[in-house]
Amino acid sequence: MHELIVEIKARKTTRASHAGGVAFGIGHPRSGHVGGRKHTGAADPITPVSPAPEPKVEPWSVKIGTNGPGGPRHQRTWDAELEIEAALVAYPGRIDDGVRLHFAGDSKVLSRFVQQVRKKLVVRVVRLGPYRQNLPYALAALTDVQLRALTAAHQLGYYEIPRKASTEDVAKALKMHKGTAGEHLRRAERHVFAELLR
Repeated sequence: MHELIVEIKARKTTRASHAGGVAFGIGHPRSGHVGGRKHTGAADPITPVSPAPEPKVEPWSVKIGTNGPGGPRHQRTWDAELEIEAALVAYPGRIDDGVRLHFAGDSKVLSRFVQQVRKKLVVRVVRLGPYRQNLPYALAALTDVQLRALTAAHQLGYYEIPRKASTEDVAKALKMHKGTAGEHLRRAERHVFAELLR
């Protein structure tokens, strides 16, 4: 099983639509509900779905567009409505002018979803790779090597006061050059802080 973390924005950014913000909806194609509740306005902050040994794959309908200056119920325009057969790992999170989605499922299904989105919307793939269960969300979008670097640094005491390990120690544990290990650490730290301080 693979996972997809993707940020999606509407293409239409006129002054009128921008004033009302991004319109977003996700739910089951038939019921129109997410987690037993309506979910058709701007996305809530990202919230992990209750962890399970194996994420439940089911059909989801994803809509994104823009609201008019009067707010969500005025002049709403949907730019795209797409469907995906996957597990919803986390409830959608709001980003500037868009939303972030986190799905798990078959890699081909996830890749095809990205291709479909790109035809109508602005999309940035944060991560597409093997599913990593129950990671805190601030770590979920790290690459495998960034996660390994951060984990090694923590385990070696790199973040202790006083520091018990150096970048060179982390590099040795990862079997890579000191400069490379340092770069992976900085990229991982930047991402984690950006998520936590968003």
